[in-house]
Amino acid sequence: LRSALKFPGLRTYGTQKGKEVPVLADGASGSQVHESVLEAMMDQLRFGTANIGGSYDSSRRAEGAVSGARSAMAQFLNCATEEIAFGPSMTALVYHLSRAFRNGNMF
Repeated sequence: LRSALKFPGLRTYGTQKGKEVPVLADGASGSQVHESVLEAMMDQLRFGTANIGGSYDSSRRAEGAVSGARSAMAQFLNCATEEIAFGPSMTALVYHLSRAFRNGNMF
C-alpha cells in the first residue's frame, strides 16, 4: 500500500528475526494521522504554543490556529463557529457536560 507510506503509524518499524515487526495501531484516539498532519502539529508546537490573548507572535499564532480549526469544523459540520468547542479529550468534554446536566440544567 503506497498510501500507508504517508501514515507513519501504519509503517512497520523494523525487523525481528528476519520478519517485519507488526504495526501496533492501538493508540488512545484509535486513528492514525497523515504525514502532513504531523508536520502541521510539529510546526504549531515549535512556533505557536502559547496562551491565547497575549500581545506576542506565538499567542497570535495559537489564536489563529484555534480560530482556523473552529472555522474548518463549522464548515465541515454545517454549523456556526460559536457551536464548536475543543477540549483536552472527548472523555473530559462528556464528563463536564454530564456535570452541567446533573442539577437539572437544560440547554
